[in-house]
Amino acid sequence: MHPMHEASTSRPQLNEKRIESLATFERSRIVKGKLNEKRIESRFKRIVAEHHVNRLNEKRIESRFKRIVAEHHVNRLNEKRIESVSSYPRPHLRPIALNEKRIERDKCHASRCCMQWLLNEKRIESYLES
Repeated sequence: MHPMHEASTSRPQLNEKRIESLATFERSRIVKGKLNEKRIESRFKRIVAEHHVNRLNEKRIESRFKRIVAEHHVNRLNEKRIESVSSYPRPHLRPIALNEKRIERDKCHASRCCMQWLLNEKRIESYLES
């Protein structure tokens, strides 16, 4: 075979191989580009998630702070209540009277509950009889 003829047939094959390698290179670049996009998206999502977590933590800290402030106010009120009870002419009598009232209220509540139970029992009995 003539050397020139050999060269002319191998050039199109080289060009085809070049085109194929360029095509695979382009495909790999596209795949890499998509991977980079996904990586960027996941980073962005992670940043957004971290931001939400930080906001939640801020709110949690705020609510804890509010609870501490509220407890402080309750403690101050209790201190004032104790002061006012101790400034009462006979401070030892006032808590006893309050306790008696509380016991009376509890008794009334208990008797109401008892009456309710009796009514329920009668209702059940009448239902069973019918």
